[in-house]
Amino acid sequence: MEYDEERQRPVVAPAAKPARAPEPPHPLLALQQGVGNAVVSRAMLARNRNMIQQQYDDARKERETFVAAGKKGPQTYNPSTNNAANYYGGFDVEYEPTKGELNVKLKGAVAFQDGMTLSAAGRAQAVEPSAQTAAAAAAINKLPKAARAAEVAKWTWSSNGGPDASDETDLLTGFKSSVEATWREKHPFHCTKNYWEDLGATTKINVEVAKVANAAGKAGDQHMLVNTFKVAKGFVGGSADVSRTGGATGSPFNNIMNITSEDVVPRKDGLLESKVSFQAGKGLLTPRSVGTVWRLAKEMPNAAPGSTIETANLTVKVQGKDAAQRKDRFDAVVDHLNQGGKVDASRVTMVEDGEGEAGTIVVGDGNAQTVAAHEAGHMFGLDDEYTGGGAYGAGKKTEHTDFAAAAGHTGAMHAKSDSIMSEGSVVRPHHYVTFLDALKQVSGMPDWDYGAAKPVKEPDGMGDFPTPGTDPGVPGGAAKEPETALA
Repeated sequence: MEYDEERQRPVVAPAAKPARAPEPPHPLLALQQGVGNAVVSRAMLARNRNMIQQQYDDARKERETFVAAGKKGPQTYNPSTNNAANYYGGFDVEYEPTKGELNVKLKGAVAFQDGMTLSAAGRAQAVEPSAQTAAAAAAINKLPKAARAAEVAKWTWSSNGGPDASDETDLLTGFKSSVEATWREKHPFHCTKNYWEDLGATTKINVEVAKVANAAGKAGDQHMLVNTFKVAKGFVGGSADVSRTGGATGSPFNNIMNITSEDVVPRKDGLLESKVSFQAGKGLLTPRSVGTVWRLAKEMPNAAPGSTIETANLTVKVQGKDAAQRKDRFDAVVDHLNQGGKVDASRVTMVEDGEGEAGTIVVGDGNAQTVAAHEAGHMFGLDDEYTGGGAYGAGKKTEHTDFAAAAGHTGAMHAKSDSIMSEGSVVRPHHYVTFLDALKQVSGMPDWDYGAAKPVKEPDGMGDFPTPGTDPGVPGGAAKEPETALA
C-alpha cells in the first residue's frame, strides 16, 4: 500500500465504476445484422411500392367517381369575378368529363337597326354613329334629290324595305359561324392532379343569337343585346364595341354589343398591310414611306424581357431591278424599323417580289379579322390589344395582362399584331385564360393547366428502385456480389 507522507495517511485507490451495459442496436441495424442488407432493402422497397400503388388506386378511384358524376354545370361565368380590371362580358360554361369537353355558350338578342334613314325633306340622315357613316350620308346628300332614296335603301334592312332579301338571316348565320370558327378548339387543357393527367378539356363554342324587335325583347338569360346597324355592302368603317351596364359590378347578362352588317365577314381595309415605295433606281424609301415605316415601328414594340407571349413578326415584300437592289431596299426598311421603334431585326423577313419600285410590309400572318369575332373576345372577358391614345399606348398593359400572367402567360400588351384582340385573327394561348378560369370554377377544382391530356401509367410494381441483388450501374441489372450482414 502506498503512503502519503504529506497527509500522513495511506493512499486509498478509488472504487472501480460498474461496467455500463451496451446500447441496444437500432431496430433497422438489428434487422440488418440479423437478416442482411438485401432482405431489408426488399422489405423497404415493397413498402414503397405498396404505398405508390395505393396512391395510384386511390387517385384513379377518385377520378372515376368525378367522371361518373356526369356534367359539371352549366353555370354563368362572370369575367369580373377573378379579374378586377374587367368590366364587361359573360357566358355560360359546362364541363363534360366523359367527352373531355368544355362547352362555352354565348347567347344574344339581335336588334336590327337601319344605319341611315331618309328625312321627309329627302335628306340622308346617319343613324349608325361612326364618322364614316356620317361622311357617307353627306356624300348621298350631294346627289340629286331623286337619286338619294335608292342609296339610303342600301342602308336599310330588308324587313324595312331594303333591297337585300336575306340580309338578316345572313347576319345571324355569319355572326354564329365567325365566332365559333375563330374561337373553338384552339388550346387544350388537362388536369394536373397526380394520376388524373389523362383528363382533358377541349373548348367548344356555341353561339345562339335570335332577332328581337328592340332592347325590351331581350330575354333574361341572354348575355348581350347586339345592336346591328345595316350598312351598304362593302362599306368600310362603323363603330364596334362592347359595354356592360353597371361595369364590373354589373350582371354578366347586361352587355351591349354594337356592330354593323359588314362585321360578320372579314374586314376589307387591310389593317395588317402597309404599302411603301422606293426612290426610282435607288435602295432608299421615299420620304413619305419613311414616315409609314416609322409609324408602324412605334406600334410594334419588342417583347419585354421574360415575356412568354410572342410578338408578331414582319414580312417585307420588296421589288427591285435585281436581287442586289431588293436586298438594299429590304435593309433600308429594317434600318428605319429600328430607327422608328427599335424593332429587332430578327423579327423581320424578306420576300423578293419581282421588279418594280414598291414594297409591302405584312404584320404576322396578314389574315383579315372579322369584327364580330373580335367583339366576342370582349364577351369572353378580354381587353383590346391594338394601339391608340392614353391607356392604349404601344407597350402598355391591357386589362387582362396581369390575369394572363398569373396563368403563366406574361407580356400581354397593346401592340399592332395579328392577334384576335389586336387587328388580326390569331387566338393565342393567353386569350384562353378566361376559359381556363371558367373550367376551374365549373369543375370545382383548381387543378387545370394548358396542354393536351397525358397518358397515365399504372405503377409496374418495380418503381424507380434497383432490384435488390443487382448492380444498378450495370446494363440489364447484372448480379453483383452477395450482400453480407453487418458485424
